Amino acid sequence: MTSSATASLLYFNGTDDKIDVGYNNELNPQTFTIEAWAYSRTSNTGIERSVLTSRPDSYRWGYMFYQSCYQDNWELWLLPPNGDYQKIRGPKVQANVWTHLAATYDPGSSVARFYINGQQVAQQNLNYQPSGPTGSNRQNILRIGSGSTESGYCVGGNYFFNGYIDEVRVWNSVRSAQDIQAKMNQRLTGQEANLVAYWRLSDISGAQVPDLTGHGHNGNICKGSMGSQTINPPFPVPTPVPTPVPTPVPTPVPTPVPTPVPTPVPTPVPTPPPLTSGQFDVVSTSETGYNFTNTSGRDMTFTFYPSGEWKPAYFLPYYTAAGETGFPYQQYMVYPQQTSFALLAIDLQTNTVLAEINGTTQFVIKPGQTVAFRINDVVGCYADNYGTLTVQWSAV
Repeated sequence: MTSSATASLLYFNGTDDKIDVGYNNELNPQTFTIEAWAYSRTSNTGIERSVLTSRPDSYRWGYMFYQSCYQDNWELWLLPPNGDYQKIRGPKVQANVWTHLAATYDPGSSVARFYINGQQVAQQNLNYQPSGPTGSNRQNILRIGSGSTESGYCVGGNYFFNGYIDEVRVWNSVRSAQDIQAKMNQRLTGQEANLVAYWRLSDISGAQVPDLTGHGHNGNICKGSMGSQTINPPFPVPTPVPTPVPTPVPTPVPTPVPTPVPTPVPTPVPTPPPLTSGQFDVVSTSETGYNFTNTSGRDMTFTFYPSGEWKPAYFLPYYTAAGETGFPYQQYMVYPQQTSFALLAIDLQTNTVLAEINGTTQFVIKPGQTVAFRINDVVGCYADNYGTLTVQWSAV
C-alpha cells in the first residue's frame, strides 16, 4: 500500500493491503450508523471482498460491508448472537465508479437499513448485538480493506478489497436518510455529535491513518505489495481518471546472430503399459479440476471412489464429494442442473456431465477419451475455496 503527503488516495491491491484499528468498545455500538465511499477496480471477482469489517472469529457480534462473490452485489452483513449471519443485499457493483455505502441498526425497532448513494435499498428485522457473554467481539480489530480479523493486529487477513476506500465513519446513533444525504458529499470536522470514529484515507503521510474525531482510534497501514496512487476526488465524487504516462522510446539494440547448434537426436523412450489403479487429487481452487485419460487403446470400465472434504468459503460448512442439495444459489453454479458443490465427471470434448462422483461410481471410458473431474461451484467463485478431494480409481 502506498501513500503520499500530496493529494493522494490509498490504493488497496486486493492481495494483502489493509488498515487495522485496535479493538475498542466504542467501535462496536449496538445503535450505529457506518459509512464508507468505495471504488472497486474489479467485478465478478471470484471472492468476497470487504470494504469494512468489525467482527470476532466466531462469526457473531459484528458488521461488514462486502462486495459479494456469488452475484457481485454490494452487501451488508450483520452477525447476530445466534451465529447465523444475515446478508442484506444491495445493487450490483459498478466497477471503477465511486459508491457510497451506509448502514444503520436501531435496537428499539430491531431494524437494519442499507443505503447506497444515500438511498435506502433494503431493510431487515434481526436481533443484532455487538457483544455478549461469550464469543463476543471484545478483542478483535476493526479492519478496512479486508474481511478477516482473527489473525491479529496487522497479521494475515483475507477477502481483500481491490480499489479505493475513503471517508470511513462510525456513529453511535441511527442517522436518517436525510442525515446521510446531507453529509455524504462533505468532509466532516470530526467533532460532530455521536461520531465515534472517522478516517479520511487521503493525503496520508506516514504509516498511520489518524482518527479525526480525536478519540484515538488511529489505523495502522499494514503494508503489503506496493500499490499506486490517484488524486483524491472532490465531493461530489467523480470517477477518477488516471494521468497518461508517455511510453518511453527504446534504444535500438542490434540483433545478435545465433551460433548454429546441432539438433540432438532424441533417444526413443519405450511406452509403459497403462496403469490399472491409482489415485489423484481434485484441488477445490481449480476451475479445470483433474483430467483423467484412458490410455489403454480400448474401451475400459473404471471404478472411482472419492474421499476428503473442502470448503467453498469461510462462512460455509465443509462438503464431501456429494455436495449439497437445495443450495439457494443453485442457478449460479457452473453446471446448474447438477448438485451444488458436488464432484462431477465431465467429458472434456463435449462438456457433458457423465456422472456425479458422490460415492463408488463406475462407468466406461473410450480409448483416448479424457474425463475432467471438477467441483461444481458458483461461476468465478473458486479462488476462496480451500481443501482437496482425493479419488481412488481402478480398471475393472
